[in-house]
Amino acid sequence: MDRRYPTTTKSRSAAAPAGLLRRQQSSGSNSFFDEPNAQQQQQQPRGSPSRIYDPKKNQYTKQRAPAIKSSSPAVDRIDRIAGSLFNFLTASKFNILGLITLVMTIGNVYGRFQLGRDPEESETFVAMRRFRLGGNHAMQLPSDWDTWTLSDFKHEFLCHHHFNKETYSMYTWDQWNTLRKTFNEAVDPTFNFNTDPVPPTKGYSFQVTGNAPPFYADQTARGAPGLFASRRITKGELVFDGTHSDVTFPDAHAFRKFMFALPKKDIACDVTKFIWSQRLKEDGPMHIMAAFNIATYVNDAYEAEKEVNVLPREENSLKLYATTDIEKGDEILTHFEHYDADWDEVGLGH
Repeated sequence: MDRRYPTTTKSRSAAAPAGLLRRQQSSGSNSFFDEPNAQQQQQQPRGSPSRIYDPKKNQYTKQRAPAIKSSSPAVDRIDRIAGSLFNFLTASKFNILGLITLVMTIGNVYGRFQLGRDPEESETFVAMRRFRLGGNHAMQLPSDWDTWTLSDFKHEFLCHHHFNKETYSMYTWDQWNTLRKTFNEAVDPTFNFNTDPVPPTKGYSFQVTGNAPPFYADQTARGAPGLFASRRITKGELVFDGTHSDVTFPDAHAFRKFMFALPKKDIACDVTKFIWSQRLKEDGPMHIMAAFNIATYVNDAYEAEKEVNVLPREENSLKLYATTDIEKGDEILTHFEHYDADWDEVGLGH
């Protein structure tokens, strides 16, 4: 019989190796499962495996004694730092978070170093906020950001997903204010939106008098936002006048700065619907225009498959007049093709 493998539990002491019996007798231990005494533990060489008795598991487990410390304080300090960093990165709750934090920190430091080497880009960067995707993840500006077309913004920001939503929430005062504040920060700090007492959720004043225009914003049967008459509007009546409220972007560079300064890509997608190009003077340059109030919700009659009821009397005018009587609750519609829009001419075409 092979004495290394006892056949029954009762015969463990008799069948145990002779060396183990001698250790038990010398230590006064009467059981194979008794915990080794301190003298036995001290005899284990430092850094070698040792068998430690675990009373909870009722068994012996292997444990390696601590390694001998270095005589150099610098080496010990580096070892402690490396150990702490390793423990942090490999902890069950922080391994992924710690790795992501480390990578983002290194990228942030490198990005700021690169910006410091280019004063022009750094100035642009400071004038804007960080380029954000969905407001969730900060990124540096793309290297070709100043060449993006209007189609590039729609494609890169996945605007088709945003516009394919079944319902559309009307902008709140805070959202309109975000557009206005960003315009002041990135484009024109002198444009004063605060002179008009009418909030953007109600429209604007024709002559900054505090009287809201005769329309309100609501969702159309098509699921898109639209404008509806708040009272009966007679033919020839002034319905829109953006002379004091519409904003003008000086060039495509300023528009791109504005778009990348916005906090969320969904807002930037909305802006692609809020803007148009127009000449303000006959034979004058083409401008990028925008309205940061509910007036921008006016829809095209062709898309709505209805009749036009408001149009400008002059091609370069920001005023729209009723072309027919409009009853209370009727949707207000214009014709976008009336304007000589040309995105190539303003630098946003491809």
